[in-house]
Amino acid sequence: QKLHIRIEMLSPAWGSFRYGIKEVSVRGCSNPPLSVSTSVTLKAKDGEDIFTARLSLTPKVISVVPTRGSTAGGSDVTISGRFFSSVQDDITVLFGSFACQVKHVTSISANQQQIVCSSAASGVLHGGLKFVTVTIRGFGATVRMDSASFWYIDTWGARTTWGGKAPPTGCGSWVDDKQCTDSVYIPEGQVVLLDHDLPRFYLILIEGSLIFDRTNITLSANYILLRGGTLQIGTEEEPFTQQVQITLYGHPKSMELPTFGSKVIACYECKMDIHGKPEVAWTELAATAMPGDTEIMLQETVAWPVDSKIVIATTDFESPKSSHSEVATVAAVLDGGKRVQLKDIRVCSEYGFSGLPKKCVESSALSFPHLGEVKTFDETPISFRAEVGLLSRNIVIQGDYDETLCPVADTADDGITRLSCN
Repeated sequence: QKLHIRIEMLSPAWGSFRYGIKEVSVRGCSNPPLSVSTSVTLKAKDGEDIFTARLSLTPKVISVVPTRGSTAGGSDVTISGRFFSSVQDDITVLFGSFACQVKHVTSISANQQQIVCSSAASGVLHGGLKFVTVTIRGFGATVRMDSASFWYIDTWGARTTWGGKAPPTGCGSWVDDKQCTDSVYIPEGQVVLLDHDLPRFYLILIEGSLIFDRTNITLSANYILLRGGTLQIGTEEEPFTQQVQITLYGHPKSMELPTFGSKVIACYECKMDIHGKPEVAWTELAATAMPGDTEIMLQETVAWPVDSKIVIATTDFESPKSSHSEVATVAAVLDGGKRVQLKDIRVCSEYGFSGLPKKCVESSALSFPHLGEVKTFDETPISFRAEVGLLSRNIVIQGDYDETLCPVADTADDGITRLSCN
């Protein structure tokens, strides 16, 4: 990588028509980090070395604990790293543009120090992810790194999130409190960490960011509208492995949002990051399963949880009003994930015109054959294999079936999921 310095001469030296540079002093490194080599040397036109910036002489943040704190400030944060000094007056710490007041510095070893500082307030509208910069007198500043960061973020239950007031209480049950219009507004710039279950709300309007904490959470609302905001449930790099259930409420006469409708999660110029537990979503049978079998062999290795629901597709008969596909519960996963034992197997052999199952039977074994083989025709191998899909998910977004409008709820093929009639 190249390092460039531009020096602009505005006027000649006093009493002279000449311009001159007496000294150039550069300490530490700036972004981007020196990932290509461990040093960069600046040379004059005649080839003489002016100075060398060395990665080994650059301060470095190794860890930040805790990695998040309130926008009101006052969080004691421990920063460990290579700082070349344990003199408190030599050290300045910034979280983004916000100062973190150094309280004391401890030498852990000859090459590692530990700083404890108290975070300043960012204000609720200026929170979010901030990079940690430690500047050491005589050595310069640390290089910006993803691992050296601090979140200014307020939890849903904190009074600082709601301007010093108690958190919103929400509505009662949908059956008893249909007219409730209690709503929540997260303005642009505010970052809220959802760390516990919520009551039902009429509208959750997000122009800032709502991030789900790494815990089991249920959320209910008539409308969730992201207007330029962010909804984050896990990330691609760190998927969400806990359980989330979002339930949307409404009926055919509910007020509709323009363009989006009702009973909806609506996104207008927004960002939705929803990444559930990585699983093999579907695979195929490795061997034919016959009626009476209680286990199946799979083409791919799976790690499906015990008691999760799977579907084994039909390979012999399918019509709009009937199907030989079977839904089963995983009893055990054996042989390194290639053999799955089944229980509570359910097949719905008759469907109504609406597509909902009308006649279903449960058994302890498969009722129909499901192919898992290859046939050769004119020297061309053709695969005949039933698909096997995982129905259970750790992140579930569902519509409420409305106990008033649907006193007897329709049930999906798995025999558990209640289907909305509106």
